[in-house]
Amino acid sequence: MSAGSEIEIDFEKLRSFRREERNAFEISKLLTQSLDKFISSLYDSLNIRGYIAVVATGGYGRVELCPKSDVDIMFLVESKDKKIESIAVEFFQNLWNSKFNIGHSFRTIDECLELFDADVESWASLLESRFVCGDRNLYDHFIWKIKEKSLGDRSLNFVNAIIEGNKLRHQKYGNTIKLLEPNVKKSAGGLRDLHTLLWIFKSIDPDFWNLSEDQSMCKSMIELMFEKGMISEEKFYAVIDAFEFLLWTRIKLHLVTEGITDVLDFNVKEKVAFELGYVDDVNKRGVEIFMRDYYLKAREILML
Repeated sequence: MSAGSEIEIDFEKLRSFRREERNAFEISKLLTQSLDKFISSLYDSLNIRGYIAVVATGGYGRVELCPKSDVDIMFLVESKDKKIESIAVEFFQNLWNSKFNIGHSFRTIDECLELFDADVESWASLLESRFVCGDRNLYDHFIWKIKEKSLGDRSLNFVNAIIEGNKLRHQKYGNTIKLLEPNVKKSAGGLRDLHTLLWIFKSIDPDFWNLSEDQSMCKSMIELMFEKGMISEEKFYAVIDAFEFLLWTRIKLHLVTEGITDVLDFNVKEKVAFELGYVDDVNKRGVEIFMRDYYLKAREILML
């Protein structure tokens, strides 16, 4: 059986998982590990040699994949020539044939560093980098260089740009938690608020460059916040629970719609609520109980 077939089977298993059986962090890790295995196998099958590393970024890098998430991959090289460009093209063509929503980039370390001034969003994605396969020494050097750049004397320029971008996102997707059709990722109290916090911490505190690569990067961030005394134990457990709830909601939303959507619209709310185990009681419909819980969880994230 091919690696691609194994991944498809893993996706099918998700439909039978219930929240009381598996937490969302386990599901995202399962998806990430399956994809890591597929990509590493592809890398080996192409007999790739040289100073090349395959780097996961975005949700894939954070170990927070959902079934229909974009899979962001960077082909990191020491230098570019026609041979390496040909290898990169072949590598990504094989990935596009795997039916994933692949987002790709092909960069040297110097090109990555140029993004600090050129593209805020692309630089933010580099802060979520995780090694998949290839030349580990090249990857480690890359991390050292972007860490040095992130924590440099112009780090506040990036932080201010991120904060301003966060305000604009809330204005566009809803700056209150009590939306009738919230975007689980981008509305106020959504998952992107945690990602934003991660980018900021990685720009001001070197300790946040030591987060685990074996679990959700944002979960590791929250754990470190607690260890450093930045949040209370009560707040820690509340935020972890809220994060896991939102991640499960997004996972089920992707499965219910069988497409890339992060909006809990009127057509899917009831199905997502049912998939998460919500049922009607004598006073309220299951979907109403679900949305009440959603608002409470989003509030925990927004107030972090």
